[in-house]
Amino acid sequence: MDEIDKPLGQTAAKPRPAWLARLLKIRPRHILASVAVLCLLGFAGAAMLIDDPLGGQPRATVKLDPVKPAPEAPAVPKVVVAAPSAPERAPGTQTITVTDGVTGEKKEIVVGATEPKPGQPPAGAIIPAGTPAALVEQTRFGPLPRIAPDGTRPADFYARREGIPAGHPPGTGKVAIVVTGIGIASGATAEALKLPPAVTLALSPYPADIAGLATRARANGREILLQIPMEPIGYPDNDPGPQTLLANVEGDVNLERLHWSLGRFTGYVGIVNLMGARFGTSEPAVQGLARELAKRGLLLLDDGGNPQSRLQPVAQTARVPTAKADFVLDASPTVDAIDAALARLETFAKDKGMAVAVINAGNLGMERLALWIREATRRGILLVPISAAVHRPNQS
Repeated sequence: MDEIDKPLGQTAAKPRPAWLARLLKIRPRHILASVAVLCLLGFAGAAMLIDDPLGGQPRATVKLDPVKPAPEAPAVPKVVVAAPSAPERAPGTQTITVTDGVTGEKKEIVVGATEPKPGQPPAGAIIPAGTPAALVEQTRFGPLPRIAPDGTRPADFYARREGIPAGHPPGTGKVAIVVTGIGIASGATAEALKLPPAVTLALSPYPADIAGLATRARANGREILLQIPMEPIGYPDNDPGPQTLLANVEGDVNLERLHWSLGRFTGYVGIVNLMGARFGTSEPAVQGLARELAKRGLLLLDDGGNPQSRLQPVAQTARVPTAKADFVLDASPTVDAIDAALARLETFAKDKGMAVAVINAGNLGMERLALWIREATRRGILLVPISAAVHRPNQS
């Protein structure tokens, strides 16, 4: 249409832009929601960008003078204590665990070689001065005792030559006391060596210095025995140590083990069992032991710990001098029990004329025994060595 055709005084309205039209259609509540979202986004962004651990809470700033560092303390020199070195052991020795037959305590001790080379004695085996060569058989296990060509037996040659003291009242009782476990614990061994020479000492075969210990034990003519480890009930959990004689074993195993122990030193009158509750009830095993003891002229003491033991009757049949302990003085290792056992021992000796007792070398037992000996001898009890208490069958 040309402008000439338009009505006079009227102008056509211009259309609204599209964006404005859409904006006018937005309702107020939508606007408020958008503003709230923008505010939240703003706060979140500020929290991430601004390092303020107090979260905008009021705070005051105080200026402090710088703190001077304290002077360093002088360095303390470090002292390094070297661990004690293990004691040197002689070649061919080893450490073993031995169970105390009375207390059950396990002890570590150093022993001589358990596998001697042919022609070489085990560590520590020596022949004391004055020992007749006729009483010694040289073997790969060391010097073994033997009966001399003239019939002299080690059990007689090494016996204590001591008669009844003049003026000793007759019928007051004799007591042979044997202290076992010599050489296992040094303190207890030292106490046992202080006892009167009439007290017999039984040496364990295991200590590495066994020969020197035997020499000290034989001072003043004291008699000594050799403890032979024998199989107990519950073996090997209950273990008297290596070279144990076993109740059921084939061949010459027991004989070689016996020779190992016999060759550890010389000068003993015989042997006493170390444990052996199971071995002692095996008659075939005991017969083999008894034959060897008879061949070598040694006596046997049964320590009395097992009422079912066949050691004494089988050995007597083999014509071995034997004895069996009447009392185990420390069967209950307490002061009261040991004192009570010593009192019973004294009464028994006075009634029977002779009594045999064994006690393990423990400091407690040695103290009570030494006290009893001093008092009992004043009451007429005569201490005698074990050789004076054995039954001697016809040995011809």
